Amino acid sequence: MISVQCNYMNSLDDLIKPEKFKKNVLKSLNFLENTLPPNSHVVLMGLVNGSFIYPTMAKHLHPLGQVNKDVTYDDLYNWFNFMKIGPCYQWLNKNETIRTATSKRGEELSNVLKQISVSYKFKSFKLHYMHNPLHQVMCEWQQSGYLIWEMLELSFSFHPLQKLHPFITKVIWRELVERNIVGKANPNNEMIQILFGNQGGH
Repeated sequence: MISVQCNYMNSLDDLIKPEKFKKNVLKSLNFLENTLPPNSHVVLMGLVNGSFIYPTMAKHLHPLGQVNKDVTYDDLYNWFNFMKIGPCYQWLNKNETIRTATSKRGEELSNVLKQISVSYKFKSFKLHYMHNPLHQVMCEWQQSGYLIWEMLELSFSFHPLQKLHPFITKVIWRELVERNIVGKANPNNEMIQILFGNQGGH
């Protein structure tokens, strides 16, 4: 998955521009054109929207503050940004203007990927676009009885918890199968297992 250039920035002008983003993506696709075997598939996935993280996590106590009840995620984010470090200045930020502008740019970049998927053809592979699965993953996570803040790892709350990965995989795999991007099962699978035994998926 591609992010919206998550690092410290001096202004919103530092967010990657759609034109540069498109150039970089096409460069990668042209590399794949000369690398992948014929009849391959390449999936372009829309960018993650991390705008929910700050309002979800800001008031929760960070593990560092559990003893004295004195360090929230908002405190951590402020320290990250003051030190010009941290996983994502753009979304882990109390400034709503910055978070909103970052999300808007993410939508613009996702639209670039979608436009590329319908406008460019390649000989070695078929190109597909898939919306980012985060919204569906969050819905299924909540339906399973979890809260949104529980889906983020605790140290800096930017990456998904390990427990969330099966949800992500299930949603992505389901769409790949529904859209016939995944090929049919190998008809020789049964014979392979007879000859080589169950190797745990290898």
